[in-house]
Amino acid sequence: MKNYRLIQTMLLGAMTCFYVFTSCSEKYDIQRVEPSLDVQESVTTEPQSERLVMPLKSSYPWFAEASDGWISLTRYRGQALKADSIVFSCEENPTMDDREGYIEVRLMDQYSQRIKVVQRGRGTLITLPQSLVYFNKQGGEVLVEVQTHLDWQPEVASKDGFTFTKADKTHLKVVATANPTGKDRTSEVVIYDKDKKKSAKLSIIQKPTDKILFIPFEAAQKDLVIKKGEYSLDIPVTLNVEYDAVASDKWIKIKSAPPADGKSVQNVLVSTEVETNTTGQERNGYIVIKNKGSKTEASDTIFITQRGVGQIIYVKPGGNGDGTSWERAFGSIHDAMGAASNNGDMEIWVASGTYQFKASLTWKHVNVYGGFKGTENKLHLRDLKNKPVFVGGERKFMAAWNNKGAMVWMDGIVFADCDNYRNTDTGCFEIYMNHGFRNCEFRNLRHGRQIFYMQKCKMVNCYLHDLHSKNYIVRGDGTNFYNCTLVSSMSDGWNTNYVSGGCKWFNSVIWAIKRTAGTGYRAFVAGQATMTNCAVHSGIKEKNINFIDCFELNLNNDADNGPKFVNPVVNGDYRLKAGSKCIDAGKKVDIQLPYDIMGNPRVVGSAIDLGAFEYNGK
Repeated sequence: MKNYRLIQTMLLGAMTCFYVFTSCSEKYDIQRVEPSLDVQESVTTEPQSERLVMPLKSSYPWFAEASDGWISLTRYRGQALKADSIVFSCEENPTMDDREGYIEVRLMDQYSQRIKVVQRGRGTLITLPQSLVYFNKQGGEVLVEVQTHLDWQPEVASKDGFTFTKADKTHLKVVATANPTGKDRTSEVVIYDKDKKKSAKLSIIQKPTDKILFIPFEAAQKDLVIKKGEYSLDIPVTLNVEYDAVASDKWIKIKSAPPADGKSVQNVLVSTEVETNTTGQERNGYIVIKNKGSKTEASDTIFITQRGVGQIIYVKPGGNGDGTSWERAFGSIHDAMGAASNNGDMEIWVASGTYQFKASLTWKHVNVYGGFKGTENKLHLRDLKNKPVFVGGERKFMAAWNNKGAMVWMDGIVFADCDNYRNTDTGCFEIYMNHGFRNCEFRNLRHGRQIFYMQKCKMVNCYLHDLHSKNYIVRGDGTNFYNCTLVSSMSDGWNTNYVSGGCKWFNSVIWAIKRTAGTGYRAFVAGQATMTNCAVHSGIKEKNINFIDCFELNLNNDADNGPKFVNPVVNGDYRLKAGSKCIDAGKKVDIQLPYDIMGNPRVVGSAIDLGAFEYNGK
C-alpha cells in the first residue's frame, strides 16, 4: 500500500512539474519579442550638404553608426516600439563621382541592418569654379573651366559686347570687345545641360581702366568661414599688373605666388594654407593681393574666419530643435548644456532674448557666448549691447565644478531676478576652478548666505549691482577680478565682500556696499588679498588687503572724489561721466581687454578706465 501511495505521489509530482514547465514555456513564448526593424534600405542624396530624416521603428532599443566621416549622425539612438527617426547630414561631395557609405543600425546584440547611403558626385551638376570674369577696357578672351559630366551649351552665342563659345567639354571661351564707354560693362550668361534641368551662371565685368586686379569670386566666397583644421586655398587672380600676396597673420601662409608680366591680362593661381587652430578661440585674418609698390592702385582681399572648436551648439528663444544651427536651435541653455560635454570640442552661442530658468544650471566646461541676433556665422558679429537675459527665479542660479582643463567663460550674459533669500547653501553662484565670467551683468539677486562663491576663477569686464545677501555678496577665494564695477548692494551681516586665498582685484570700482548688521558701509573684509589700481568706497584701510595705487571714493556721487556715475539709482546707469577720477586711471593687466562690457573699444584715452565701462566722451 505504501509503495502504491509513493508511486502515486511521484506520478502526481511529475505531472505537476510538466504542467509548470509547459506553462512557463508558453508564457516565455508569448513574451519573447522577435527583433525587427522597419527602416528604408537605402537613401540617395545630392552633392550639396544636406540634412535628412529617416523614419524608423524597432522592436528593441536601437543605436546607429556611420561608416564614413562625411556622414554625420545627430540622432543615432532610440527606444523600442516607438515611431522614431535617424537624423543625419552629408557633407558636400567635393569629387565629380558618386560616393557610397552606410549607416548600420543595431538592436542591442539581437540584430543589425545596414542602410546604404549614396551621395551624387559634382559631375551630376554644372559647376563653374570661377563664376566671375573681369576684363580691362581693351577686352580680350578667357577660358572658363566647366566642371560636369553632362553635355552642356551656353544659352546665347553673344550678348552685351561679349561672345560665348563652347571650346571643349570642360571650357567656355568668353571674348570681350573694347569698352569705350568710360563705365563698367556687365553681362551674364547661363550654361544649361541639354534637358535644361541643371545650370550655372557666369557673370562678366569689363572695367573702363587699363590696370585690373580681381579675385573672381562672389562676395560670399571672399568672406570665408572655415573649420579649425588645416585648410588649403587656391586663389585665382585676374590681373595685368605685377603683384604681391600678403597674409595678415602668421597662421596664414602664402605657399606660392606665380609671377605676372604686368602687361597682358593673365590668370594666376595663388596657393595659400591656413594652419590648424589649436587656440580654442575663433580667429580672423585676411589675404590681400595688390599691385607692387607703395601706392595701391589695384587690390582685392579674401577674409578668413577660422573656428576654434569643432561644434557650435545654438540657443534661441522659442527654439525646439537639436541645436545644430540657428534654424534648429535649442530653446533653453539647459538643453544646450545637456548636449555639451565637459572640455568637449564645442561651444554654445545664445541669441538675445529672455530665458526663464525652471531649474538650477550645471555649467559644464564649455564656453558660452551671448549677444547674437540669431543669424550670425561669426563670433565677432555679436552685439554686446544686446545680451540675452537669464532669469533665475526662486532657486540657485548656477553651479560649476572643478575644471582641470583650460579656462572656460560665460561671456555676454545678463543674470537677473534670482530671489533665493530663504536658501542658506553655498550661494546663487557656486563656481569652482577655471570658470570665468566676462562681459556679464548681475542684477537684482538675493540669497540667504552669499551671492557668489568663486574659487580659483576669474571675472572680467563685469557689472554687479542691486545685490542683496544675508552674509557675503562676493566671496572670492584665489579668484582674480579685472575691470569690474560692483556697486549699490547690501549685506544683512557684519561683512559684505570676503576676499581670501590670494584673491586679486585690478582696475575695478567698488562703491556703496552697505551692511545692515553693522553701521554704514564696508567694501571688504579679507583673509589675504591684493587690490591694484582700484577705486574703493569705505574700505581702503581694511586689514589683510595690500592696496597698490588705489584711491578712496566718496559716497556722494558728484563730489570731487566721487565716482561720477551717470545715474546711480536702483537699476540705474553706472557708466562714467566727464570728470570722473576713474577715467584713464587704470594700468595694463595680464589679460587682453580689447573691449568693455558693451563692446566699445578699450582704450579711448591715455589709459584704460576703471570698472566695466570705458568712457568714450559721450
